[in-house]
Amino acid sequence: PQPPTGAHRWHRDNGLMGRDMRLLWRDQPRVTVKVAVYLTDVESPDDGALEVVPRSHLDTASRYPTEEQPDGVPILGPAGTIAVFDARLWHRRRDNLGTRIRRAMFMAYSYRWLTSRDTPFEDVPEWAGLPAIRRQLLGDKTVDPFYWASGELPLDPRSTDLQEAA
Repeated sequence: PQPPTGAHRWHRDNGLMGRDMRLLWRDQPRVTVKVAVYLTDVESPDDGALEVVPRSHLDTASRYPTEEQPDGVPILGPAGTIAVFDARLWHRRRDNLGTRIRRAMFMAYSYRWLTSRDTPFEDVPEWAGLPAIRRQLLGDKTVDPFYWASGELPLDPRSTDLQEAA
């Protein structure tokens, strides 16, 4: 347990994807579903519970949650509890004010064409002969399609010109 910190701030996952795809957040498609598995009991919101704002993935007006959301719902349950939610849902981790450590495992399920930021693909020799845009779409680790990379991406989401770079 740690002293109060204001908890992890409210956020949505895949936030930069909309900027890359030139979409407003409210128009972003669902590309990721999150799964939370509690490995220890979470009996109270003050046990470091996951908190969500129900239906916030459907908001049509701007909402940037403040520290307390009257419609926020803490997810409570014994070890083994599973919560499945759309990654566009506003969510956060509450402070753990209890006497034991909260352990949880979070997994993200996305389309297979999305690359991971954590474990990029290994070098694939066959990609050397492909145009840069195809390498980017296949997950070439030299580019990161949904987060800004240093330099220019072969397929620049800010551009309307989709000609392949030689």
